[in-house]
Amino acid sequence: DVVSILRAFALYLAPTANFVSFDDAVSAMLELSQDFNASDDVVFDKELISTTLGSVLSGKGSKVKVNQFARLYVELVKFSKRPLLWKKSAKSMLKEIYDRIADGEGLLDEEGLHAFLAEVDGTANLKPYLECLPTGEAHVTLQGRLKDLSSQTSLDFKTVLSCIYDNDKSAVQLEAFVRPAVTTPLQLRVHEVVVSGDAIFLLMLDGTLQTWSAVMGAPTMLTTSTRVITHEPTPDPSGSTITDKRYESQTLNYLWRKAVNLDPTDAKETSTAPENVDAELLASKFAEELLSMTPRVDTLFVCPHTSSLLLNTTAGDRCIRFHETTSLRRTHRVRLQLPSMPYFDHGLFDVGPGGYENGNGVTHRVSSHAIDETAGAMQKFVYLPHSSIIIASVVGSPVLVAFCTASGLPLARFVG
Repeated sequence: DVVSILRAFALYLAPTANFVSFDDAVSAMLELSQDFNASDDVVFDKELISTTLGSVLSGKGSKVKVNQFARLYVELVKFSKRPLLWKKSAKSMLKEIYDRIADGEGLLDEEGLHAFLAEVDGTANLKPYLECLPTGEAHVTLQGRLKDLSSQTSLDFKTVLSCIYDNDKSAVQLEAFVRPAVTTPLQLRVHEVVVSGDAIFLLMLDGTLQTWSAVMGAPTMLTTSTRVITHEPTPDPSGSTITDKRYESQTLNYLWRKAVNLDPTDAKETSTAPENVDAELLASKFAEELLSMTPRVDTLFVCPHTSSLLLNTTAGDRCIRFHETTSLRRTHRVRLQLPSMPYFDHGLFDVGPGGYENGNGVTHRVSSHAIDETAGAMQKFVYLPHSSIIIASVVGSPVLVAFCTASGLPLARFVG
């Protein structure tokens, strides 16, 4: 439950902020409440959640911190007969039983099916969940749905999941975690896709990144979307403090995004303001120029050990950007020691309000016809988090290079 609470809260956080708005907190809790089982006279709707949140805040403003969001969750527990978020817990326990009986086989035969149902009935920790109501209809319990499977001659886990989840979720439920964003003409064009567990990450040609939940047996839905590639100035490693200047913190990124109107104070109200639309279109154009360069390079890498998502933008700013996989917020950016990119006009990083040089007139890369536009950039790469190392191939070079992810400096070169 704690993981789900933090995930819901984080999806509405602005970079470096430690609070969400009142309305966003209600929307996040509304999604979590889909698994609540309340008494017959209680409905978990926006009105109930808003009223409960108001009592939690006690007139202390409209900013909701994570401890207050967790307190809201605890207060709503009091209205519920059954454990909250029971579907995820039930799924995990049923999967453990199913895998033990299947013993590597994907499908249970009739004997295995009855053994599975017998063990489910005999598992004490499952009993509270077996009495829950997957569809919200009285007397249609999870236990009853599972017993209906006894007439089958075989069983797969997808069928078990269909007993837990109600596949007729409303559009409101599916949209509850979608973060408002300005739509650009390029947003419908996918540049790269990576899959990690139950999450699908789509990098769009306009520089926005989308996360889709693809849990087997549950509806596939968009969980968050935010801009990850922008025309921001490059960290300057000149001077004596090279290591410090190669590494850029989340705070600097946040301040820059605010300065160029990519992150309005109230995104819901001002995301369509002219200055915000202009900033989005400029960032969109920049991302298209960067991602369209050839030869194509790998852009995304998901590290399952650290829950980090790495973005390779070395073809433009010689940087690797680190994001968390839940809310897609950028944690830091590191500039690698690579040569200047010969076919990408560095002035692109200084275009628009807030740019360090406030350059004008630079709207495209140097040449869109060169066959080696990305020469010198990382092409394919892997991240070794325990050693803080990236091992990468470089466009136009037969040598592999190991870079330090703390300083951006090359540690070794592998020839052959």
